[in-house]
Amino acid sequence: MSVEVKKYKTNPFKFVTAINYSKENLHETETFEEDYLPYIINRSLSMFPDTVQIANEINILHYVPKKWQFLFYLNIVAKKKRYSNKKWAKKSKDSNEPFIMEYYNVSAQKAKEILSLLKPEQIEIIKSKFYKGGIQWVKLKINKNH
Repeated sequence: MSVEVKKYKTNPFKFVTAINYSKENLHETETFEEDYLPYIINRSLSMFPDTVQIANEINILHYVPKKWQFLFYLNIVAKKKRYSNKKWAKKSKDSNEPFIMEYYNVSAQKAKEILSLLKPEQIEIIKSKFYKGGIQWVKLKINKNH
């Protein structure tokens, strides 16, 4: 009988903490190559004025092995607690977008453009074409009236 041991992925921000403050040698772990995500590390370090140029250098040298990138950051970035009140931009999605995409058979970007041109009444007509019945539709109608 054999026992399987699950390997959990390291949080990419643990690498950022190691680079910025703790200066841990995380490159010596077994799962370093699959856990280290250069895009995430570069993006998070590019949000601070004192590390933006360093992140840009690694961005230019994207072909350098991950271990070398991490060691470069570990030795170049000064030890400092860096906090940002900036949130990473997230894609906002309109609840009407899927209806427009399906009705006109267009991409998400085209659907956004079309939505900006349509009046609310026109959007409701398009949504009504997709009505298939059921309690969920009734709940939506009741909630909109209140």
